[in-house]
Amino acid sequence: MLIKHGTGPRQALHLARCWPGALVVAVHDHDRCWLRLGPEEHLLELRADGVRRPEREWEFVASLAHSCLVAGLPVAVLVSAAGGARRRSGPGLLGLQTAEPAEQGLGLARP
Repeated sequence: MLIKHGTGPRQALHLARCWPGALVVAVHDHDRCWLRLGPEEHLLELRADGVRRPEREWEFVASLAHSCLVAGLPVAVLVSAAGGARRRSGPGLLGLQTAEPAEQGLGLARP
């Protein structure tokens, strides 16, 4: 698991490519975090709208993602838990919401 302060999906993708064996790569910038989960180049963007001091939460989120993947849970389970706003009104886990796909506009293939 790698976690780093940075700015955006390009930096997350670059870090993931530099460390291809990392199961979870997280790059965060205050209230946004870009996660690469597993070996694929699909990025998940999370927002922590209304969460006070969200930068403290990103390490926990990355660790939780790593634990889920090691336990064999599919990425879709983690995404639906973190991005609860897509399923119902209100934020999901820790007040997080998934944003539009991070790879949009980067020329990355979507799964």
